[in-house]
Amino acid sequence: DNLLDAAAWLKQRESSADYVYASHVGDESHPANAYWDEAEGHDSEEEKRQWLIRSILADEECRLAVELGAVEQGLLRDASLRRDVAAAPVSAESAKYWLWKSAPPAVVQAAHVEDGSHPANAYWDWKTHTVCEIKEKMINEIIEEEKIRVLLSADHVEESLKRKCQEEEKESEIVTRE
Repeated sequence: DNLLDAAAWLKQRESSADYVYASHVGDESHPANAYWDEAEGHDSEEEKRQWLIRSILADEECRLAVELGAVEQGLLRDASLRRDVAAAPVSAESAKYWLWKSAPPAVVQAAHVEDGSHPANAYWDWKTHTVCEIKEKMINEIIEEEKIRVLLSADHVEESLKRKCQEEEKESEIVTRE
């Protein structure tokens, strides 16, 4: 029944609505007249044919560019233009190119490295833990997690609330006696 009422209301609303149309909607010469229409209806057959030919030629050009034979030819052409480095004559002068006679690099140490009071003195020092220390830390973490679990358990919360209510009752009894 509600569905029929809703449909009747929608039909009544549609029939009484005043739609406002833009002035260019009825004007076919206006550029925005058929904004949402597909562009293919406005092209001539010759324009469609030219577009199709251009797209086919562009696709074929891409196909040829990545074809294995074209890639091989390009690599062979580039290789033939390069000079063969291994066949170049080695002279005494070019052999000495790699022999550098420079002083060994000096190690520069920051001032705070030897200063034990500096906050960055032991930045890269890592404390190593023994197996016993690791086990003790793990046990302490488990114990702490268990304490938290017990505190958050429903039984503990219930007991805490009961205790609090009993304390409040005792306080109210004390107040009423006075």
